[in-house]
This record gives sequence, C-alpha cells and structure tokens, in this order.
Amino acid sequence: EQNQGHFILQWGYEVRQRLFNSVDQAMGPSSSGLLKSLIFGDRTELNESTETAFRRSGVMHVLAVSGLHLGILIGLFFGIFRALRISFTGTYLLLVPIVLVYLVLVGFKLSLVRASMMLGFAALGWMIAERGWILRRWVDPLQGLSLAALIILIWTPAALFDVSFQLSFGATAGILLALELFGPKLNIWRSRLEHGWNASGSAFKKRAAKLAYGFAIFLLISLAAQIAVTPILGLQFDELHLTALLANVVVVPLATLAIWVSVAFLIFAQILAELSLYIAQL
Repeated sequence: EQNQGHFILQWGYEVRQRLFNSVDQAMGPSSSGLLKSLIFGDRTELNESTETAFRRSGVMHVLAVSGLHLGILIGLFFGIFRALRISFTGTYLLLVPIVLVYLVLVGFKLSLVRASMMLGFAALGWMIAERGWILRRWVDPLQGLSLAALIILIWTPAALFDVSFQLSFGATAGILLALELFGPKLNIWRSRLEHGWNASGSAFKKRAAKLAYGFAIFLLISLAAQIAVTPILGLQFDELHLTALLANVVVVPLATLAIWVSVAFLIFAQILAELSLYIAQL
C-alpha cells in the first residue's frame, strides 16, 4: 500500500489487478471467479458451491496453480512456436521469458518454481544437445526434477515438510517414471495401430489412431499422478477420493481448453477490447 515492495513484484501486482479488472468487466461473478482460480490460483471470489464441487470430486488441484497449469500454458505457446517452424532452441528461449512473467504475475509458488526450474534445465539440455556437445538421450527429466528439488531444499530445507512440495514432486516423479516405463510400449502399440490402419488408406482411421494414442498417454499420466500422490493425500488430509481418476479424465481437458481460451481473452483484452468480449463468451 505504501509502494515499498520489490519493484518486480509490485509490477506483477499492478498487471494482475489490471487483468482482473478486464475479467470483471467481461464476465459475471461466477465465471470471473472461476477464471481467476484457473489462471492465477486466486480463489477469493470463487463461488463456494463450485469450490465444494471441485473438492468433493477430487479435482481441487485444478483450482490451485501448479506445474499442471504451467505445463498447459507452455503447451499452448510451444505449439504456436513450433507451428511457426521455430527451432527447439528458439522455442525454449522464447518460453523462458513467458514462464518468468507468469511467475511474477501469479507469485513464486513452490510448485511453479519447481516446474520452471525443470523447464530451464530441459531448455539448457536441449540447447547443448542441439549443438552436438552431448547426446540427446542424456537429457534426463528425472535428473532435472532431482536437481530442482535439491536447489529448493538447500534454499529452504523446511520445504520438505510442505504439502505442496510433496504433492508437486510426488506427482511429477510418478508421471516421469510411468512415461519411462510404459511410454516405449505405448509407442510400439501406436506404431502397430497406425501401420494396420494406414494399410486401409482411411484418413479417418489415421486420425483415430493419433487420438487413441493421445488419450492413452493422458490416461497414463493421470493414473500415474493419482497413484503417486495417494499416500501423501491419505497422510496429510485423512481422506481419499475414489472418483478422482474419472473426474480428472473429464475435467483436466476441459480446464486445458478453458485456460487456453482465457489466455487469448486476457491478451486481446489489452489490445482489442471488442474482440475480447466475444472470446469471453467462449
């Protein structure tokens, strides 16, 4: 209130408030509260019945910004940059400032710091590998996750007992291990499926094969994350949600779509207000 905070965090606060004003002007209270929760993790204006529904369904993590949200955001811009035929090195270099801006806007939450560190290590590894200094197979996400954990624990040892630290690293480790163990088998299954359906010459079957593989990967990731965090949830909250896996299969894709459209709305709200109103309706 006295303008004595750190100037970077002060800038992030001012921009966040400006974005919140854009949301409030374009949407009703229930929609604006949900969007602020999805993008910024701000649940102060979230409808109580909505929050209760998310909690009882076991998908409350969707409303708490984490590595999932950062991954969804990165996926959007990664797809855009690659569609523009920008190299992997160029894509990673462009993603880094986007991630840093998001961190400042949302706040340096532990799960976001972990995900950002992993992105940084992956970007560094890919850039070194593209120059031929190391082999690409040496870029190991598990080592990046371990290094991020070590850096956070050296800086803040008490983070080990923080629930968000345990859930964030537990879920990510579960996902990475599942992809390492079952990813190659899914690739073999996809190759056989595509080979069989390509022989029929049907364009529909070719697309169906890709969709089936994408759904299998998503199901694997959801199941791995749920299994990995189940002991932590039981220990910390004394309750487990048996509906969580099914609910995640439905909610996470919808949340991904909502976040992507919301990002487009927030950008256009600053440059083309009239167009942003149409996007807000979506």
